[in-house]
Amino acid sequence: MVDFDLKQGKRWSADSVGRGSIAVIVGLLFLCACFTPSVRTLGASYSVGFFDYTTDHIGLSAFLFGWCSAFLIPWLANLFFIPAYVLLLRRKYLWAAALATCAFFLGLTVWLFKKEGIVIPPKTALRDLYLGYYLWQASLGFLAAGSVVLQAYTLLHRRAFDAVSPQSDPQFSSHWSPTASPSDFTSRSNVEEEREKSNMQDC
Repeated sequence: MVDFDLKQGKRWSADSVGRGSIAVIVGLLFLCACFTPSVRTLGASYSVGFFDYTTDHIGLSAFLFGWCSAFLIPWLANLFFIPAYVLLLRRKYLWAAALATCAFFLGLTVWLFKKEGIVIPPKTALRDLYLGYYLWQASLGFLAAGSVVLQAYTLLHRRAFDAVSPQSDPQFSSHWSPTASPSDFTSRSNVEEEREKSNMQDC
């Protein structure tokens, strides 16, 4: 007996498990990045003579205040990450993959600000990148890769389902409806048996 609702249900179940797993992993990576040392900034000041200074920041500090610093470009990755994460939860995998990919490459631009040595005031630069940055970058990459995998999975299973859909088989067209329950479906063998009986009666 061909049970199309159950097959569709299994497909959505697998899709939900995959989506949920990716969402949890990405969320945990991002949260860990927020509470882990991420960057050390290097700067200089003329306030009390000329001197260099360094400051360490956790990920949450970079997330909340990075937009008003000299590192706006890599910080913009967060503006792509948040809607991408929401789109992943809403099964909009293609858009989620596109936005997460943009976020990933924007995050990589942080290396353009990494410098060694003296910085001329009032400019600042990144002296070191810590674990928090790599966790944050991993969350962006994992979201992008996961969205691509889910999009590919959805397309493959949609094609496979369409290939065996009773709507494409005239023998099943009169026995199938999109809202039918599994018990309402008639197997191919039963349909053929009914047709043979009706043909014998006509004879």
